[in-house]
Amino acid sequence: MANILIFEDDFILAESWQTFLVAEGHQVVLTVNFDAAMSTIQKGSVDIALIDIFIREGHQPIPKGGNKLISSIQTLTLARKPWLIAVSGRSHDPGLSVLDNAQQLGADEYLKKPIDIQELVTVVNRVAKAQTNEQ
Repeated sequence: MANILIFEDDFILAESWQTFLVAEGHQVVLTVNFDAAMSTIQKGSVDIALIDIFIREGHQPIPKGGNKLISSIQTLTLARKPWLIAVSGRSHDPGLSVLDNAQQLGADEYLKKPIDIQELVTVVNRVAKAQTNEQ
């Protein structure tokens, strides 16, 4: 199965995603720290990254959020880059094209919060299967 990085500031949400993905046979690492996420990805062992666009400490957004992580991953020289799935709860705001912007930066696809857990599992399993067939 896949090695998955979850970059999400809602720890309860991230843990619930982890629980379901581990039950599907995936290995999952959770972090909200930009440098830890980059370090994990630079090792080349991440197949799929679920990246929250807006990362906050308390109520304040931090500059090293999901868009920064996506654009930084695109600058790396890796044998195979992870499949990047942007996630955001602000995707329903008609004044913001948050997820479109994430795709322009290099996200492969996006999921809108609240994410249906079955949709998450389906997307991750589809990507993991496609990556296995590429090897």
